[in-house]
Amino acid sequence: MGLGVLEDRHLDHVPGTALLTDVVGAEQQGGLNTSLLKHAKGRDSDVMLVPQPSRSPSDPLNWSLWKKDLMLFFICIDTAIVGAWSYNELNGGLGWGIFVIGISCFITNSLTVIYGRRPILARKPIVVHQ
Repeated sequence: MGLGVLEDRHLDHVPGTALLTDVVGAEQQGGLNTSLLKHAKGRDSDVMLVPQPSRSPSDPLNWSLWKKDLMLFFICIDTAIVGAWSYNELNGGLGWGIFVIGISCFITNSLTVIYGRRPILARKPIVVHQ
């Protein structure tokens, strides 16, 4: 697999997934009866649901479309609020950083006038004896 994901040596495929070619092949050979499994509704009724929803009404796979859309709306609003809050925090941090840089210009300019431009490099000259 790509991006550093290691191959699984214990399972045939990841839990919660199904290879549709295996399902179709098994159905045609009479080994798997997909009529007992849950399928999508409407024009996608030929699509088998993987993973299969449970019988619990609390299972998100069993929720009605309006409930799923409402949850998606809440997730979008929550993401927008957290993003806006983070944006303000980042702007505040950037503002303080630019403020410190601006103030430090006055300090470093004054120190440059007093001590020169290269206080670290202004060492004792090396004298070579001939």
